[in-house]
Amino acid sequence: MKNKYSILITAFLALWLVIGVTACSDDSTSGEEPEDNCNALSLPSELAPATIAIEYFNTQNVPNDEEHTVYHQVESTAIAGSGYLSFGGSAGTISTFLAAAPQLGLEAEAQDGNCVWNIDFAQDFPQFGIDAAITVTAMQAGEQVNWQVIYDGELEEQSLDNFLFLDGFTSNDQSTGEWNGYDPANPGSPAYTYTWDIESEDNYELNIDIFQQGAAVGSVNYVRSGVENDMTLTAEGQTNAVLYWNEDTNSGWIEPEGGERMCYTDFMNSTCS
Repeated sequence: MKNKYSILITAFLALWLVIGVTACSDDSTSGEEPEDNCNALSLPSELAPATIAIEYFNTQNVPNDEEHTVYHQVESTAIAGSGYLSFGGSAGTISTFLAAAPQLGLEAEAQDGNCVWNIDFAQDFPQFGIDAAITVTAMQAGEQVNWQVIYDGELEEQSLDNFLFLDGFTSNDQSTGEWNGYDPANPGSPAYTYTWDIESEDNYELNIDIFQQGAAVGSVNYVRSGVENDMTLTAEGQTNAVLYWNEDTNSGWIEPEGGERMCYTDFMNSTCS
């Protein structure tokens, strides 16, 4: 029950953050009044603007034998890196709420030129049995929008008083941005920082850093350039690696930290050129 409660809270936090991203980023490109723009909600289809393209691996049927070990090492490392973007395993629940949100009819208010959402779970969603309130504020600042999510109430048997749960920024077209997530167990220092820079659907870069008590314990940097993919994975207490895969040639390589590069061609182990 404790984990389910946490997932519900995280899902709602993310839901309201992405609602705000779409609604208020329109303020800078329209001549309408703030009230009109803040209520013109159009949700994106995904929580994370940029993700690691592991769909390629899911469509392959490569034997799990000694001749294909390098490919499977690249595959498993890429999937492990993608797991960093699950934000605590709540992605599935978040998607459910994103799909249901258009039917909820919730609105933002314009306050001092900003868009503000005040969500009281006990009053607005009593069916979930959550005693908490969330305030999401979007602040236009030139070519970007700054975000802040404040949480007030019970969370995993803790009582939080106006806790800063999420903050960050997006460019007005949402092609670049940064989210910082905070842990009540270590307030003031981000638990994760996720950044992205999107040129097109198949050309973008993302980075996520995971922290514990202010110290970095893991990170992923990923660059997608059409069919080519480059990724660097670091994880405390595990093997760090740089890897590459090409979706057209079905080739790639992985280079563990302090180790030699290992390659594959047409899915099979090969000599690195």
